[in-house]
Amino acid sequence: MPGISRAHAAIVALSGVLAATSARAEIGRVYHPYVEPHRSAIELRGLLPLESERETANIQQFQLGYERSISDRVGVEAYIAGHKPDDESLAFDAVELETRWQITEQGEYASDWGMLLEVERNTDIPEWAITAWVLWEKEFGRSSLAINTGLNYEFDPPVDDPLEFKLRSQWRYRLSRVFEPAIEFYYDASTTGLGPAAVGDIALGKRKLHWELAFIAGLRQRTPAHNIRFMVEFEF
Repeated sequence: MPGISRAHAAIVALSGVLAATSARAEIGRVYHPYVEPHRSAIELRGLLPLESERETANIQQFQLGYERSISDRVGVEAYIAGHKPDDESLAFDAVELETRWQITEQGEYASDWGMLLEVERNTDIPEWAITAWVLWEKEFGRSSLAINTGLNYEFDPPVDDPLEFKLRSQWRYRLSRVFEPAIEFYYDASTTGLGPAAVGDIALGKRKLHWELAFIAGLRQRTPAHNIRFMVEFEF
């Protein structure tokens, strides 16, 4: 892979993400533009569409990944991902490498900025896709607003509409370190979703367990009506 270092390539060989299709809701993690130095973590994500009368596939999505900061401002993540349609077993069919870059120091300016680059490989179809994200966050007293805007490009094989705009956002209130209520919004060509969420950190000595849970309602027919999003991350 041109432009990817040996360290990045080694992580790709170990793990990866789910490539999106129009049949699956694009509801996932809202990223913050920060990189913690000397950080390693194992992460499990899931998206569970609930039964609905809409003509959408109730496909459960799962991702298992590894994250590591390679400098004070650069972190890399890699995932192995899969899906589980109704009455079928879980099948892992995609890998992804993510590189996150913290552009500004937290609190240095009125808002904080970062970037995220995703390289996805669907091993089932097969196909490649690249998504470039701009990460923005601003604090308002005890609350904060994070917005991710992305441009996705699908190639190999070529498609009719290779470019797709993506938007994810999260407002959260820092009630306590263990529990922070939030609201999340998602938008792309096949997804419009909005709903309540909660996130928090649980201290485990020198280690930390980060958790996220959200209930996202689909706001149009192409999005499953009700979706549960969860994430558990063990930092060491």
